[in-house]
Amino acid sequence: MDKLRLRNYRCFDDTGDIELKPITLLLGANSSGKSSFIKFFPLLQQSLETRVNGLFLWDGQYVDFKDFKNTVRNGNGEIVIDYTIGSLEASLMYRRRSQILTNVIVSMTLSEKESYYDYLKELTIRYEDVSIKYHFTKEGKSCSIETNGIKSTEFPTEKISIVFDNNLLPSIRFEYESSDFKISGFISQLALSELNELIGKKKRTGIDLLLNESDSKLFSYDYKKILDEVKKRMPNESEEKIVRAANIQIYLMSGLLVNSVNDYFANLSKRFSYVLPLRSIMNRYYRFQNRNVDSIDPDGGNLAMFLNSLTEKKMEELNEWLFDIFKFRLSITKSEGHVELYIEEENKPKRNLVDVGFGFTQILPILTIIWKFVYGSRVEVAFNHKVTPVTIAIEQPELHLHPRFQAYFAQMLAKVMENCKKKKIQLRIIIETHSEVLINKLGQLIFDSSTGLSKEDVGVVLFNANKEGLDNYVHTTGFSDDGGLINWPFGFFSEDVY
Repeated sequence: MDKLRLRNYRCFDDTGDIELKPITLLLGANSSGKSSFIKFFPLLQQSLETRVNGLFLWDGQYVDFKDFKNTVRNGNGEIVIDYTIGSLEASLMYRRRSQILTNVIVSMTLSEKESYYDYLKELTIRYEDVSIKYHFTKEGKSCSIETNGIKSTEFPTEKISIVFDNNLLPSIRFEYESSDFKISGFISQLALSELNELIGKKKRTGIDLLLNESDSKLFSYDYKKILDEVKKRMPNESEEKIVRAANIQIYLMSGLLVNSVNDYFANLSKRFSYVLPLRSIMNRYYRFQNRNVDSIDPDGGNLAMFLNSLTEKKMEELNEWLFDIFKFRLSITKSEGHVELYIEEENKPKRNLVDVGFGFTQILPILTIIWKFVYGSRVEVAFNHKVTPVTIAIEQPELHLHPRFQAYFAQMLAKVMENCKKKKIQLRIIIETHSEVLINKLGQLIFDSSTGLSKEDVGVVLFNANKEGLDNYVHTTGFSDDGGLINWPFGFFSEDVY
């Protein structure tokens, strides 16, 4: 996703639209809302990975907010979540046709169903000049739809049911039954029948003809392009009738559009990784497990097993990357059913990770996760317009790191971004931090044009900003061409106590 807006969530009345840049820094005093914001991403992931009663899993393996009532601001009202998806592949059944929609805003209104969980009260999907609203019953069995003035009440004999599965949003199904047949599917048959009448076509059994006539622009409202053929057949028809035909077409596809949004979030979850603020303490030995580990836990506790699962070639590629920036290498030693993780710093002997500074154990899971997504695995590139970004949320990467190592970390981020641009990889790294060194070093790298890091690559979000002399609770800003923070409160990093 490219933007996120949270309303009535945790301590936030309204965050406003927070743009997620390739690097997004979350800053603020303690207990200002940074963690609440960044934890929304693993909250979304754990909800997608588990079948739940309601929409979100409020108490899971990554995040424990207890329940909906404890998450909604002041324990009252509804939570509204707006996602802006820069590029959404809107697909038809069986992937026969698809269309890329840009800047799609998906707005979800969550309300309390019972003391422990929530339900989806309203869903709105907006793009171009299209606005589709889905209103759900509290019982979670049916919904009504309104699309640019076309309402489901206009088709009273067609029932709209919802089905909950392992997706973020429920599936929408249109059910129509006559004396001759019964149809249940993701498109509205009654809306399709009216569209047939509007465009002057005879009765037919499918949407194949519609597909051909619309040139795959089924989800678009630009009727001047969509209905070229229709206009040729209806030269004397009113503009109002043609507009209704365009709106009817959007309405009959409204169930398929929800499927496409669900596909997007499912892919987002697969391409997401979260790093806890306190990583696991490394052990001297790990019991060998004959399993291929392809992901790293949020606390990094299975890092040794992940490294043990790498091929010799991949391990060497990881070490070349680590040594280029941080001047150390990793190695795995196996003996008597156990695995040991060793580190070799430049001009120093190889040592067990337990015998080196605690900072290494804290930063290694983060570095390995970034390498895995950007360098270590096949990542689809952005030119096909059909991928979701790789998203990595990191809490306090600077813990136990010397300032110089924090600066190395910033340099690593710049090199990663340079590589992503070359390979056209969409990457979002969201960092909650208190590190002045990290921020200043990123500014220096932006100022140095040879690094390839630009001010457009880095966004800065300050929480509890009104206590720092700014207008809003959440203040979004960035860097200038010379690497300085724009419109930044004076003395924010000062050690003075008032």
